[in-house]
Amino acid sequence: METDRISVIVPCYNAADTIEGCVTSVLHTGYPALEIIVVDDHSNDDSARIVEKLAAKDNVIKLVRHGENGGAAKSRNTGASVATGAFLFFVDSDTEMLQDTLSNFLRRIKDTDAVTGIYHYEPLVAGPTARYKGLLNYYLSTKNGVVPFTVFHGACAGIHQKLFHELGGFNEQLRWGMDYENEEFGYRLAEKYCNLLDPEVVVKHLFPNFKKTTQTYFSRVSQWVQIFSKRRKFETVYGTATIGVSTASLLVAFASFPLGFFHKYLWAIPLLFAFSYLYGYLGFFVFVARMRIRYLPSVVLLNAYFTVVIALGAVHGFCTVLSGKSDIQETMRQL
Repeated sequence: METDRISVIVPCYNAADTIEGCVTSVLHTGYPALEIIVVDDHSNDDSARIVEKLAAKDNVIKLVRHGENGGAAKSRNTGASVATGAFLFFVDSDTEMLQDTLSNFLRRIKDTDAVTGIYHYEPLVAGPTARYKGLLNYYLSTKNGVVPFTVFHGACAGIHQKLFHELGGFNEQLRWGMDYENEEFGYRLAEKYCNLLDPEVVVKHLFPNFKKTTQTYFSRVSQWVQIFSKRRKFETVYGTATIGVSTASLLVAFASFPLGFFHKYLWAIPLLFAFSYLYGYLGFFVFVARMRIRYLPSVVLLNAYFTVVIALGAVHGFCTVLSGKSDIQETMRQL
C-alpha cells in the first residue's frame, strides 16, 4: 500500500447525468497516486455503462456493481472493502472536485484522523435556489476556519483506511433517503478521534431545485431534531443554536402578526421577533452583499421562506419524538 495513495469512492445510483463529470473532475486533479472506485447501487439508468466507458480509457477507474439496491452507506462500505489506498476519500456522484481538492486533503490528513470538506459557493448549475444554498453552506462552513467537526460528510470527506475499518464503516441500516448516515458515523468517529472541517478541501455541488430543496430542508431538520432529542448536543461549527433562535423568531413573528390589528402597540411583538431573526442571519447577509450584492434580494426572500420550512420541519420532528414513532433513535448507534 503506497503511503500517499488515495482511494476515491463514489456511491452511484441513477446518476447518469452527473457521474461522468464527477469522475472526470477527480482525474483532472492530476493527483499521482490515485484510484477511483465507483460503486453502482443497482442503477436502472446508464450510470454503469458510462463508468465502464471511462474505465476502458483509464485503468485507475474501477466499477463495482451491486446486485440489489443497498443505499449510500452500503455503497461506501463496498468501495472501502476493495480500496488499496492508505486514505479513503468519499465524494457523491453529483459533485465535482477542484484541482487542489486531493492535495489539500493529503496535507491536512497527515496531522489528523479524518477530514471533512465543504461545498464551493458556486453551484454546478446556476439558479436562485442553488446560488442561495451554495452561498449559505459556504458561509457557515468557512466562518470559523479549520475546526473539529462531529459530522463526517460523505459528499466530501476522507479518512485513514485502517481507522475507517476499525470503526466498522457506515451504518448499512441507513438506506437511501434516510440521509443521516454521515451524522451517525461522525458521532462514532468523534468519540475517540479527531475529524477536522477544512474549508480548503472543496468540491462543487449540484444543488437541487426549489421543490427538492424544500423537501430536503423539511425532512433533514425533522431528522436532526429527532437525533438531538437523544444526543442533546448542538453542532457548534454551523452555529446551530443561533440558527434555531432565528428560525423560532421568524415563526413567532408571523404567528403574532395579527396582534397588530387589535392595538397599534402590539405591532412591537412581531417587529421584535422579526429583528431577532434578521440579527441571527445578519452575518450571512453581509457576506452575500460582499460576495455577490446583486443576489442579496433573492437570498433574503429565499432565506425567509426556507427558515419557515425549517421551523415546520423542527415541529414535525418534535411531534414525531413525542408520539413515540421515531425510528431514528432505534437505528442510531452510540450517539
